[in-house]
Amino acid sequence: MADTFPAEPFNGLQLEYSVSGASLGSPRDEPGFTFYRSIEGTLTGDTLTVSGVATADGGWGATIDVEVNVEGQEPGRFHQEKFPKNGLAEDPMRQPFSVTVPVPPDAKSASFRISLEGSYNAGSRGVVVEGNLGLPAGTGPSEPVGEEQKPKPPAEIDTCCEGCEHVGEDSGARFSGLSGEVSIRPHNNERAWRGAGLKSIINWCDHIRTGEESSAIISFNDMTTFTMKPETEIIVDPPQERQSKLSLVTGKIWMNLKKMWKDGTMEVQMSQAVAGIKGTTIVCEETGSSSVLKVLEGQASFRSRSTGEERLVDAGEMMIATTEGLSEPQPFDIESENESWKEYSPTEERPSSPEGWDLTGVWTSEDGGKYYIRQIGSTIWWYGESDPGSPIWSNVMHGTINGDTIDAEWADVPKGRVMGYGILTLHIDSSNRITASSKTGGFGGSVWTR
Repeated sequence: MADTFPAEPFNGLQLEYSVSGASLGSPRDEPGFTFYRSIEGTLTGDTLTVSGVATADGGWGATIDVEVNVEGQEPGRFHQEKFPKNGLAEDPMRQPFSVTVPVPPDAKSASFRISLEGSYNAGSRGVVVEGNLGLPAGTGPSEPVGEEQKPKPPAEIDTCCEGCEHVGEDSGARFSGLSGEVSIRPHNNERAWRGAGLKSIINWCDHIRTGEESSAIISFNDMTTFTMKPETEIIVDPPQERQSKLSLVTGKIWMNLKKMWKDGTMEVQMSQAVAGIKGTTIVCEETGSSSVLKVLEGQASFRSRSTGEERLVDAGEMMIATTEGLSEPQPFDIESENESWKEYSPTEERPSSPEGWDLTGVWTSEDGGKYYIRQIGSTIWWYGESDPGSPIWSNVMHGTINGDTIDAEWADVPKGRVMGYGILTLHIDSSNRITASSKTGGFGGSVWTR
């Protein structure tokens, strides 16, 4: 079967695809920030091949991921991305792909997924085609599953994502560190996992998980930073007023909220309890049957989801929540806990004054631009452009460093074709990384590195 989806390009995104080794039924299409096509079918051959061409001709760049799974076989995968200096309008992506996986005689199921994601000033958009394949009717009798064999359902997490109007919108969070196998998927599609990269857009309600011997560091616009240890899964819940939320499905996370905006708070939802935190550093651990809070600095609240009891936990204390309620506070070794996170959370000593930073140099951003930064004392300037020859945009910035925050004004200059201006609030994550906390005037970039 060969087809094109969508029939007309969506924000410049379109997939031409072909599936051999299977008989496919009629597709079901669902529009949105991501256009989804789902297909049911049956296996018919001794190999399953998914091939085609991914086209993207708008925005700053695009990523194509293809995965083919057959029961009893290693998955077949394809990944490619394109982020040209001047965007895809001038240098479009037209990427062929082909993935083949053998189908053993005893295989009873298979699936495939083609995901094309584009990056734009307004966030990410995508086109996804996925299929689930079984055996033809009358073949491969199913085996009854006894009560004792039924898997236990995962613990329910009360996210804000069901029916939320913000699902699929750019959260402003970005990966600032990745190691090993890290995956991301939208909330409404459990089969839509794709590989995460430093340029990946993290939307509200996205699920993020780390594999064995893998980790991820994620930074938010409100200056919150958290680290995921191996075999951890989280949900990025949309904020409510000035309260940020995060759901920990399983695993361990380390969170630093010391730089969060003055009036901001954070809730971490787990299976047995909810942690309420502000201006502190904590570790949360989730197994599905127990939820653990450890406070490294400051103080945090811990509320049982089964009894409603809420207690304060101080630095150096940990508390465990189960279906029976909350345990008594228990001491733990802060130094040992911090040591266990060192390989996942690299730190840098912060200078005591603006002059302690040395930001002068050539920087790049995920908007495809190059930025020439000059710092003198607490004053900072830059000139940025999308291309040194014939840029689409070029701008200047002037700001003041206060601690690890830069308060600045920016304006486009007529070397480029765009004429915008506005205000920037930037956070100095390290001497080699700056992130945007707030932006006005339609500024495109959010992360700068060198």
